[in-house]
Amino acid sequence: MLIESVTACADFSQLVGRRVNAYFHADGYWRFFVALRMKNGRSVVFSTEDRGLAKYFEVFPLKFDLEPSEPREWVSLEPLLIKTARPLWRLEWLERTPDNGKFLGSGPHHIHHAGAGPVSQTAVHAARVLAGIALSGAAGRTLIVSASDSAPFNLDIAVEPAAVASMIRNFSSPQQ
Repeated sequence: MLIESVTACADFSQLVGRRVNAYFHADGYWRFFVALRMKNGRSVVFSTEDRGLAKYFEVFPLKFDLEPSEPREWVSLEPLLIKTARPLWRLEWLERTPDNGKFLGSGPHHIHHAGAGPVSQTAVHAARVLAGIALSGAAGRTLIVSASDSAPFNLDIAVEPAAVASMIRNFSSPQQ
């Protein structure tokens, strides 16, 4: 099966050299963006873009903008000077599933999978999605911003080492 690569932003190099000192991530189910505040009064704002690749198969690659900082309930971070911005790729695929009487609508019914892979042999569509970014500073300190693997348009952030280690497992190597 042909696995298409999908990006909304191919170049994260603009983030290298920036110093972030706080983040904002909305509470609740809908978390449409993650913002990282910089000392210069600007923010890096991450969001996703809807890409319909086939009927019933949408993916949400990560993108970012540099914007003026706004008043928010910022969570302070130990300042992080970004030395590397490493794109994180996730495999996503769609598989047909039989109607078990619990689905809405008349079908056909599908299940969307997302993770490090491998893609199932029974997948009807598959894509390699640039769905996250690992931002690393001195001494290997890293934070990750990623598109949610379970809710469209949502984003997640991992700041603590244990959360970063857990989140990174959901991504594949760039060669897969």
